[in-house]
Amino acid sequence: MSTDSDILRMLIRASAGEEDGHGSDLWPAVLDLLARATRAASVRLQVLRSGRLAFDWQSRAEMVDAGLRLAAMPSPDIIALIRSERVYAATDLPGAKGTADPLRILRVTLGRDEIAVLALMRGGEDFRAMDGLRLSNLAPYLGPALSAWQKLAAERRRARLDRQIGKRLGTGWILFAPSGQVTDMADGLAETLAADFGVRRRADGWLDLPVPTGGTTLHRAFSALEGDGAAQRVILSREPLLQMLLAPEDIGDERHVIGRVRMSLQARSLPVASVADSFGLSRGEARLAMLLCDGFSLQQAAAELGWTIETARSYSKQLYARMGVSGQTGVIRRMMDSAVWLG
Repeated sequence: MSTDSDILRMLIRASAGEEDGHGSDLWPAVLDLLARATRAASVRLQVLRSGRLAFDWQSRAEMVDAGLRLAAMPSPDIIALIRSERVYAATDLPGAKGTADPLRILRVTLGRDEIAVLALMRGGEDFRAMDGLRLSNLAPYLGPALSAWQKLAAERRRARLDRQIGKRLGTGWILFAPSGQVTDMADGLAETLAADFGVRRRADGWLDLPVPTGGTTLHRAFSALEGDGAAQRVILSREPLLQMLLAPEDIGDERHVIGRVRMSLQARSLPVASVADSFGLSRGEARLAMLLCDGFSLQQAAAELGWTIETARSYSKQLYARMGVSGQTGVIRRMMDSAVWLG
């Protein structure tokens, strides 16, 4: 049998954004524990914003009456009338006729025009008095836990968008200790640096660079920072180009060095369909535009695409006309100034 302490511990874990082994949040696990503690056959938790359903979880544990239908939620009109943090039986609900199955309802207020409703249903005998007391004791914690979880989820969504856009625009960051060892970096950046640029983090924390004398250059940059503190530009890779601007910065009470990373954009990494749709091109014209944007000459692009030079010239004329430019420089400018890099 689950205890109140078990439920509160799982509630705290859910509010902190922990996930189960399948990448799902822990709210169903909270409801499972609550179902065991109250011997409920069905437990359901909904979050409503301005009367509309935002989240809907249900218990997953196989209870004795597992065949019972989902706990029935009161109508929005009834929910609007019940008081927050008070436990209701079916017969206590304002204007409700009740149900054939024992029911307990708890509403908590999360914010302006946002509430959560918890419903427990049993088959057969009614809930015990201690079950109502357990829900009453849970009420002060449920609202703050859900609010904290939603705030954390929103911050994670924003961070995920920042990472996606930063990667598409070829930017990232590395956090260094003043001595030069890497202490942290943007999510996914380590994999990108290793796969695309051959830049890896060594066991001692220093970056291993493919550029000749790259390690010496990086050491000199940190030595210069210790001297006059002026920002230092470092080439981490030349082909493809990968640059970093080092600058000291205080984070909290500690002194760190931020490395702002800039990767050369590769048009060839873009989906052909996106380029074609963005500029109204055929797929062949889009592939040619991507190579020209990456600095290929027309002859080099023809060889890359397996075309004759005459075919490449024919495609280039169509490409220039569709993009409204007069040559390769115009293609590069149009693509670099476009939103195609944003996905």
